[in-house]
Amino acid sequence: MKNDQIHCLGNGRVCVYGSEADIIQAFGPDYSAPESFSCKAGREFKTEKISHRQYVHTSGECVITDFLPDDTPVFYRAVKGEAELCFEIKNAVIQPTPYENTYLAITYEGAPVYIYDYDKNGKPRAYTCRKKRYTGIKYTGNCVFEKTSDTSFKLYCKDCALIFAFSYTPDTVFGLLQKPVPEYTLPQREITVNDYYAEVCGGYDAVASQQSYNGSVLAGYNYHLCYIRDNYGVLRFLLSCGAYSRAELLLKYYISVYERCGEIHNAQGMTDFSFHIHENDKVEITGYIVLMFAAYCEKTGNTELLRKASPLIEYCLRCQSEAMVGDVLPFNGDETYVAGGFLPRSALNDGSAEATALYHQSILKTFPIIKYLKIAPSLIERIRSDAAVIEKNYLNNFVKDGVLYANKPGIGYAPEYRHGVRACGHGFGLCFRNENGDYVCPDCINKKTPRFYGDAYGKRFFTEAAVLCPAFTGTSLIPKQIINKTAEKTAADLPTRKRNVGYEYGLLLYANGYNEQTADKMLSLRDKFGVWNEYYEDGTQCGTLCRTWETSVNLAALLECK
Repeated sequence: MKNDQIHCLGNGRVCVYGSEADIIQAFGPDYSAPESFSCKAGREFKTEKISHRQYVHTSGECVITDFLPDDTPVFYRAVKGEAELCFEIKNAVIQPTPYENTYLAITYEGAPVYIYDYDKNGKPRAYTCRKKRYTGIKYTGNCVFEKTSDTSFKLYCKDCALIFAFSYTPDTVFGLLQKPVPEYTLPQREITVNDYYAEVCGGYDAVASQQSYNGSVLAGYNYHLCYIRDNYGVLRFLLSCGAYSRAELLLKYYISVYERCGEIHNAQGMTDFSFHIHENDKVEITGYIVLMFAAYCEKTGNTELLRKASPLIEYCLRCQSEAMVGDVLPFNGDETYVAGGFLPRSALNDGSAEATALYHQSILKTFPIIKYLKIAPSLIERIRSDAAVIEKNYLNNFVKDGVLYANKPGIGYAPEYRHGVRACGHGFGLCFRNENGDYVCPDCINKKTPRFYGDAYGKRFFTEAAVLCPAFTGTSLIPKQIINKTAEKTAADLPTRKRNVGYEYGLLLYANGYNEQTADKMLSLRDKFGVWNEYYEDGTQCGTLCRTWETSVNLAALLECK
């Protein structure tokens, strides 16, 4: 998808992604819900953001206002003038009700929350919802309804209001639809910065709209789950701009996940619960969790939250220690540049410069706050020993001829099975190591297959992210001259590179310090709503738009590195 008009309305209960007056997705009453409907407006509109809960679309004499009230699962669309709106119901059919101008869609149990892969027959695989959801649709004023199929309808509107209510029960839906359309109230932004205030507002609104009422934050419209790495960036941004209550809410979400399940993974559902599990996901994400709580404590001085988080922090430290292979940690298969294709999956069992540095940093950040935590003395001694071993051997493991490599092959790590991407191309899930050392589906485990990654096995790889990401998270392991050299090379290459990730300029600011030219170029990549996107190809936005991770990293860099 290539479009610089993607925006998001959200109040924590209902989320609506749009492109001008078109609605791409609308879902609720929580943020781990399947899509409920989409809408085409049929002509071009000019869109203006009022806040994260209100957008106004104008085309000639027609003005469409979309808004969400505070903390109520209802979406309002008011039309002044004439418009023809075509709606498509998702994961349900449109049904009449006894109430005037009122219709109902019942999302079926098992509807897809997030399609994460396709099987060998092309059928989508998805995490699915476990309970029904109800979407009520009501119109008032001069409006004509025309049903065009079991899942679609048109509304011919002239000076009318449309009401969409979301709930787990029909009683609640009909009760919400009967209420009068409220007056819109402008929400307050929790921003306490003077520098770059205008630039920060767009990013804050993007995060606020995609933050669920329970604190978790969406990674974008493709992902109705809460990703840990993405939310580490979000937390850093919220702390840097002074939005402490939203930061605290995010951390409480992770505490609640651990209290409920006794574990965490790469991504988690928000209320309709599921885990998204990738290769080796006891590393990296666990380091990010520890760094989140440490950063919050450093910035706010609030230690009470640490006491509540103590079991989760202990779990994260223990996971990383148990994942040590000698003096290094292996790669996580999703949260690194592995997922972006910068490093082949043949290297996932190698030692990871980034995962190892994250663990070391999480240990260092634990000791200043350890008096507020209840961590077993044996684990404290163990992580202290791990830190010493990492410090002693890190450069020998990853640096050669003044270059820091992303991986260290041949560490002797080769589990019999793992959960993640199957090298045979047969989807995502549990996979087993075959005679070539590749991880394949159960059907392919005993088949004679070629090695899937060509000549990539056993090689060392250089990637800028292996140096620049630790500069963002913080590390004393990588010599400053290596960081500076990599940052200078990246800065020189970026103007002519065909493709770059959306947060790369932000990482450059962390690696080399504030540079006005770098900051100006970074700001020039924002869309019209002040938000960054997943990738840029030849300067054009691509991949997932309206992203919280890229936006948060770049704005945090702008505030923290100035």
